[in-house]
Amino acid sequence: MPYTRERAEISTVADAAKSEIDEGGLNLTVVDASSPDQILGDVYARTRWGGRCGYIGYTFHPDYWGHGYATEACIALVKYMFTDLGVSRIESSLQPENVPSARVLEACGMIVEGWTRESYWVGDECSDDMLYGMRRTDWDA
Repeated sequence: MPYTRERAEISTVADAAKSEIDEGGLNLTVVDASSPDQILGDVYARTRWGGRCGYIGYTFHPDYWGHGYATEACIALVKYMFTDLGVSRIESSLQPENVPSARVLEACGMIVEGWTRESYWVGDECSDDMLYGMRRTDWDA
């Protein structure tokens, strides 16, 4: 059984209710309801500016790319952050070459807000970073 949007929303809200999303952040594990021992990936959330601004991220195993899991989980997390936490905006970022990840953020309603050159480091490798964002008013529209 696929991990439906409804299931993602219920799981995300239940798990997040047990832990405070603060500037330290919160990682939530994403599993398929029919096989809960199989980890598909995770989503990450944190707030800053006194809880007024949120940030989300996600990582999924390549076997589960292209199945909609990241989109479902991120949409549920965005909804939770706007409706239950009351943030006024949510941000994320990605490497420009990661087109599938851009589709996930855009499916959540985010738009490209900027591009920073040679600003993202992994070990000795440096790349550009695309900045995505969405205001509460964008989400409400």
